[in-house]
Amino acid sequence: MDQEKIAKIAVPEAPGILPAALQEKWRATYEKTFTQSESDSPNEPGVHPQIALRAANALLAFDKPKSYAEAMAMPDWQIVKREERDGKLIVVTIEARGKSTREKDGTIRVDSKFVFDIPAKKAKD
Repeated sequence: MDQEKIAKIAVPEAPGILPAALQEKWRATYEKTFTQSESDSPNEPGVHPQIALRAANALLAFDKPKSYAEAMAMPDWQIVKREERDGKLIVVTIEARGKSTREKDGTIRVDSKFVFDIPAKKAKD
């Protein structure tokens, strides 16, 4: 990609929670997708940033944890809070992908908190 083309693309800052290597991949994905969108739809300049941002943000997606082991294995950048309390592991992720509930006023609240039992430690013989 030539330097004039890169200078024309206003790449937003990658989310600061990402590790440096993933921030670079995020920026590269944005640039590549933006350029491809320009090629695919040259007469629709307003869609290029939207498409590029969607593609770059797809790098942030991850599966919600289904067990204590999966929750403990998640990288720190995906976690807002990981806390052990009363024999439970409480994990809050950066995504709101937990259980959703409809409040009395009609608003929908999405809980990004996951709770898992902490496995019992095996006694050493």
